[in-house]
Amino acid sequence: MTIVEFIESRIAEDEKAARAAAEMDGEMWSAVDPFGGESPDRVEGEGVSTVGYDMHEDVAPHVSRHDPARVLRQCKALRAALASAQDLFKEGYSADDAEQFLTSELAPMAAIWSDHPDYQSDWA
Repeated sequence: MTIVEFIESRIAEDEKAARAAAEMDGEMWSAVDPFGGESPDRVEGEGVSTVGYDMHEDVAPHVSRHDPARVLRQCKALRAALASAQDLFKEGYSADDAEQFLTSELAPMAAIWSDHPDYQSDWA
């Protein structure tokens, strides 16, 4: 598996998970204090959907910041960055040169998923 294939697969997985979550709880999530105070302990989706509750007040805002809408925007941005890197080596270079360049340029992006079993430590 090349680094490009690895990244494309991870983006697709993240996008699929975000779309599934959005179908259940909507794309936009909010950290909420059910008593109207400043200590949110739950994350609510759109409508009356509760994504999670009894969270520490520092956890709920983090979870809500990574709602499906943000993940989908991130997937779009990562795909654009990946395409830009690939466009730099469309013509005139050998496959080996292109792969070496892409690996060095895309290693920081691939590191997002360094805990995935298909991640190759030599990309770092």
